[in-house]
Amino acid sequence: MKDIKPKVEQLYESLPVACVLFGRDDDGGWSLLWQNASAISVWQDFEIDDHPMFKLELMEVITKNSSSSFDYQLPNLLNSYQFIAIPFDGCVLVQFFPKQESTSNDLSCSGLYQKVVESASLGVFDWDIEEDQFILTPRVYEIIGVSSAQLEHCYQSFLDMVYPEDVGLLKEAIEGHLATDWPLSVEFRMITGEHYSQWVQIQGQAEWSNDLPVRLTGSIRDISERKHTELELKQREALIEQMIDALPISIYVKDAQGCYRFFNAEAENQTNKLRTEVIGRTDYEVYPMPVSMKKAELDKSIQLSEKLSIFEAESEDKDQEAWLLFGKIPIQVMQSNRPYEIWLLSFSLDISDRKAMEEELKEARAIAEDAAKAKADFLSVMSHEIRTPLNSVIGNAGLLLSDSIDPEMAEHVEMIKRSGEHLLYLINDILDFNKLEAGKVELDLQPFDLKKQVDTVIDMSSTNAKLRNIYLKSDIYPDAKQNLLGDEGRLRQVLLNLVGNAVKFTSEGGVTVKVYQPRYSDAVRFEVIDTGIGIAAENIPKLFSEFAQAESSTSKKYGGTGLGLAISKKLVEAMNGKIGIESKEGEGSTFWFEIPFQTVEGESTVSKPQDKVLEDLTGLSILVAEDNLPNQFLIKSILGKLGHEVTLANDGLEAWNAINDQDKQFDLVLMDMQMPNMDGLEATQKIRNEASETVSSIPVIALTANAYDDVYDTVIGVGMNDCLIKPVNIDQLKQTLNTWGASKHS
Repeated sequence: MKDIKPKVEQLYESLPVACVLFGRDDDGGWSLLWQNASAISVWQDFEIDDHPMFKLELMEVITKNSSSSFDYQLPNLLNSYQFIAIPFDGCVLVQFFPKQESTSNDLSCSGLYQKVVESASLGVFDWDIEEDQFILTPRVYEIIGVSSAQLEHCYQSFLDMVYPEDVGLLKEAIEGHLATDWPLSVEFRMITGEHYSQWVQIQGQAEWSNDLPVRLTGSIRDISERKHTELELKQREALIEQMIDALPISIYVKDAQGCYRFFNAEAENQTNKLRTEVIGRTDYEVYPMPVSMKKAELDKSIQLSEKLSIFEAESEDKDQEAWLLFGKIPIQVMQSNRPYEIWLLSFSLDISDRKAMEEELKEARAIAEDAAKAKADFLSVMSHEIRTPLNSVIGNAGLLLSDSIDPEMAEHVEMIKRSGEHLLYLINDILDFNKLEAGKVELDLQPFDLKKQVDTVIDMSSTNAKLRNIYLKSDIYPDAKQNLLGDEGRLRQVLLNLVGNAVKFTSEGGVTVKVYQPRYSDAVRFEVIDTGIGIAAENIPKLFSEFAQAESSTSKKYGGTGLGLAISKKLVEAMNGKIGIESKEGEGSTFWFEIPFQTVEGESTVSKPQDKVLEDLTGLSILVAEDNLPNQFLIKSILGKLGHEVTLANDGLEAWNAINDQDKQFDLVLMDMQMPNMDGLEATQKIRNEASETVSSIPVIALTANAYDDVYDTVIGVGMNDCLIKPVNIDQLKQTLNTWGASKHS
């Protein structure tokens, strides 16, 4: 009995005909197991024990195991009701309705039953199988849009109104009910008077006599609106499914038990599994056990986290190599008559192309880094190779000028020296730009005095201005900040670059450096104003590009690399500033830049301890390791003029042997970094690690033509004490000798 009640409830709950299920226990007692709303509305609370004749009718149905039809007068009701009792899995299913009084072709209803039927907008049919009389209520004619006169009121006439494709479905349902007594409920289409199709639902129950069906009664409901709604929902679902299938993203949904509920077309492509193979199954039924366990463990952790999880992984399909971007997110799904469940929405996107691009970018980056390193190595070598002879040219020219020589000869030597210095200036430009391009320049923030820096630039550029017979002056406004925090060296480099350009391109008038505090900004503004040749408007955009000059003829007439302004722009931007130009051809130019320096309270300069050297040191015994003969001659001549004794070594190995010679004792070593057999770095390491205690502590100063910033860190790292960049400046050489040779006089 427990199993039958849900079935009956599902089939007859919504039926407008009163339906009741009675059951009998082992002691022969009868009880009402279930009744629908229509039955309750007719007889309210029906106590079967108060109706012995009613129980006898039920007993007869059980005894004969066949259907029975009988009339019974219910108490407190005027109408007599007709009851149809059907044996049903050890119970009795009873349907009842007011007894038919009319014999017309239209089945009429009266009393409460008629009100129930009308309120439900139902039509009722009554088919006398033996007489083949098919009687319908007026509501049926309304539903199908015909009149009573248009039908012959037989079974075949009713079938003729059914949509041809659905006739077989209806006949099969009715014949199956009459043969098996299984509840009749079928949906089909009927042809209306306007020749449109109308969806209806028939529910009914037959009565038997001598094991033969003699009558079939039931209801006809118009379900067109519901069918149209279902069709719209199906079309909408189909459209959504088509849209999701069109996406290049794999999308699938699993329920709380891990069963697949949705699986789109791209999921089929990525997994090589058809949705018919997956829907309704778990991973354990689709994939090998190790894969399934891994998937289940991951899904469980994400369901518990209740958060979106995104990750990358290779495809599990061994037949195709692919990278996928996975996403999994728990979703709450409400279930009828049950609390919500946590389902899992998953998606994956094929990112193989992106991964391949990333690999290509990595390879390209590696190639670029190798190229950058090769470029840096090349520049380092070229710097060394060019600076080495320059060291000799500039140094020897300086030595000649320090002696008393013929004025005409001195003029030629001065020209040689200036040409060498110009070449050195060009090399420095190239190296500076390369460092800025590689992002290797670090700012040295120190307090400085603005006026002193501007005056220094004016002093350093004044000689060139005098040679061109033009004025060079500064104009620092009182409102300009004086004590600032910044990189004074880089500021000086930018100003020297702009002032140098202005002087170079000005033949009449002069150059003014103006400094002031703009009202609209906290930055300090610098303007280099000249009365030179000016720049055409179409050429201005080229100015701050590397290796670019306003006109191709400019480099031939005025010289230069075309890097100065590009370097200045990068330096200004590195200091969080901006740079620009205002110019008119033939009337001069104004180059300007603004830098947001911080203000320093009080003294702006940092006091540095000065070496207490009253006079230059002399008489030092110096070992010089240098493989270039002109540079050997130059450094020996300079040191000789300074009053020192010099011993030469052609490479690092000779220097190592000389410093370990017990007959010689050196106060200081000048060591070139790049030499054959053994370079200066390796030689210094041997001195520090393998020489005697007395020798290992000797000061070693690097001589290098490599002007990169990291050179100092390199030489200090191997144990050298200091570094001199070629071409060697004599004043710097004196200061270095005074610093590291002072131990002789201490």
